[in-house]
Amino acid sequence: MSFILNPYRHAAAGGGFDKTDLIAFWKLTEVSGTRYDAHAVNNFDLTDNNTVTQSTGETVPPYSTAGDFTRSFSEFLNFDDGDTIDTENAAAENEFTVTAWAKLDTSPTVASILSTYDGGSIGTGFFLIYRNDISDFRVYVANDVAGKNAATTVTVTTGTWYFVSTRYSESSGYLEISADGGAWSQTPISAGAHLAGVLGISIGSIRANSPANTWDGQIQAVSYWKRALTDQEVIDLSDPSNSFYTSF
Repeated sequence: MSFILNPYRHAAAGGGFDKTDLIAFWKLTEVSGTRYDAHAVNNFDLTDNNTVTQSTGETVPPYSTAGDFTRSFSEFLNFDDGDTIDTENAAAENEFTVTAWAKLDTSPTVASILSTYDGGSIGTGFFLIYRNDISDFRVYVANDVAGKNAATTVTVTTGTWYFVSTRYSESSGYLEISADGGAWSQTPISAGAHLAGVLGISIGSIRANSPANTWDGQIQAVSYWKRALTDQEVIDLSDPSNSFYTSF
């Protein structure tokens, strides 16, 4: 097996932000094709399905370009090997945090930012979505019979960039979500409900291995951690000029 150096992937040095337990970071600034894991530790590079393109001239989020997802073409990105996505940290506690910058061009009924859902009615994993009936972002636990979910309090509008975060800590037992580094909403969930889906991870689709409830707009700067970031860390990452982003 050989590896080719790519300008979108390089080991980050310094930056002033604690990257302990960072699983992957996808800038999503590429023109098309494979989206590279810029963290370059696990190399969870994402496959381009149905040709996710690139938007340019973005001024709000960390980078001036982003992944541009067209819902009518069922475009999404995925990494199809869930068995290697481990959310147990050094303290042997299951936790995760996902953060992403996202903007909608339209208001689909349901549109997915990120998912580890395996596609079953009661599967494994979670999914981070937008719902237009209540105009908010929500995170759902896919293997909880009660359909546990938490919702942001922000009213989502098209053409606006949002910094969306979700986290889970086994010790707290709560699944939480926040928008723009603001107040957290939470719901108690059953043990193990946070586990990565057996079919991997997707960005822009609610299923890890096929298009469903796809995104319609732009996504960039997606981070996936195996620890629950603190309130202050999430606030720091809601600042697009934070050194975390410039370190990649």
